Amino acid sequence: MYEELDNIWPYIIVAVGSIIGAISRIKITYLFHINNSSNIRAIVTVNTVSIFLLGFFLALQNGTSINNNNSLYLLLCIGFLGSFSTFSAFISELYIFLQQQKWLDFMFYSIISIIFGLTFASLGYLLGNG
Repeated sequence: MYEELDNIWPYIIVAVGSIIGAISRIKITYLFHINNSSNIRAIVTVNTVSIFLLGFFLALQNGTSINNNNSLYLLLCIGFLGSFSTFSAFISELYIFLQQQKWLDFMFYSIISIIFGLTFASLGYLLGNG
């Protein structure tokens, strides 16, 4: 019976991280709406911060005993960042641009998201390797 309880902890850790990530994403999106900014700015900001933190954390775990089953990795990378980032919102905005035939918006949003994602993942990784 106790062995079954040991196997549930990774799920609980991911769930806790996910709850915190989702609440954080909602709060940031809400702040953008208060300032009359677009939903796209909120999504790009959240995704950029998320990918920066992921790159940073992955760099920190290089050469350490931290692995994909480590509690901190499960809490931060899988739980928090998985819930904090908004890939589904990103795709939904792209789909809306396609439906509305807003080709320039579609291209700009796609390119800026990829460039920011790669740039901030690299920055996070470089800072994490310090």
